[in-house]
Amino acid sequence: MKNATVVVVSLALGAGFAQAAPTLNYSDVLKLALEKGSDLASQKSTLDTAKANLVALTADSSTLITPLTQAQQSVQLENLRLSFVKLQVVQNVLSAYLGVLEAQENLNVLKAQVDLNQMSLDVAKAKLATKNATQLDVSKAQNTLNSSQQDLKNAQASFPVLQEKLNAYTAGSLPDSYIVSQPKFDLKLQKLDELLKGSTENLPTLLQAMQSVALNTMTVQFSDNDYTPKNTLDSAKASLENAQRNLSTLKTSSTTSIKDAFQSLNNALEKSKAASEDLKTSQATLAQDQVKYKNGQISRYSLKQTETSVLSSEQSVLQAQDSYLKAVASLAVASGTDALNVIGGVE
Repeated sequence: MKNATVVVVSLALGAGFAQAAPTLNYSDVLKLALEKGSDLASQKSTLDTAKANLVALTADSSTLITPLTQAQQSVQLENLRLSFVKLQVVQNVLSAYLGVLEAQENLNVLKAQVDLNQMSLDVAKAKLATKNATQLDVSKAQNTLNSSQQDLKNAQASFPVLQEKLNAYTAGSLPDSYIVSQPKFDLKLQKLDELLKGSTENLPTLLQAMQSVALNTMTVQFSDNDYTPKNTLDSAKASLENAQRNLSTLKTSSTTSIKDAFQSLNNALEKSKAASEDLKTSQATLAQDQVKYKNGQISRYSLKQTETSVLSSEQSVLQAQDSYLKAVASLAVASGTDALNVIGGVE
């Protein structure tokens, strides 16, 4: 289906475009986004600053335990944030990439629909000439054709906008005109309980909350002695309790988010399976109609209707598959895991 998409879309976009436009794959686009994207560059800079601060404090023999611990926590947190930003970049790029891919397939379907409606108009005119149809029938067919032609023009006009949106994630590194191939992933999905268990280590918000609890625990320990005012100890205990409550709230929130994302993933998978079954039915009908047409049992127009129906089913399958991939990316962000396995797992 991928090759067919490229060919028919090229027709819809124009011959000149087809000859000049290169075909991009997701792996290369993602690589450019990770190399040139501003969000990742900003986070790398923040991490470098945290590392430099830790080096300086470690080298200073007068550094106290609390600021040293904070610096160590900062490096750990910014490292995890860097990994998380990568997951967000993966999700954003995938969404924009699939937007371009679906637009290509939509042009395919719209072009076929225009051809079908043109044929319908021709049939209506032929029937009118033999007094088997009215002028109203011709007018309706003409209006339907006009509408489908406008839909195609609108889709052609919006296609460059979707390309520009994807290009923005690469800081303008993509060609002016291009088409994209269907991505393939070697998914690395975990069970729900594994995702929940690993969330405290994979999500920056939870790690930061855990670090706050650890730091406040240290402050309480340092304040629980005979030479520190009781008010200081009480304040430290109150801060610790607040940090513990915040951690508990965030754990509950992240658990809900992961469960919801996991359920959405399963729902998307079921819809993808259903769309594939519908496509099989459409393809079987087309095979039957091709035989009927060859035997003179149906008209070319009827066969064209079935062919267009198959294209629509193929589009539905693509959309369902894309929804599934988007659900995987959402689960990756919700759980802080590389569910798409983009490190060497993308074609």
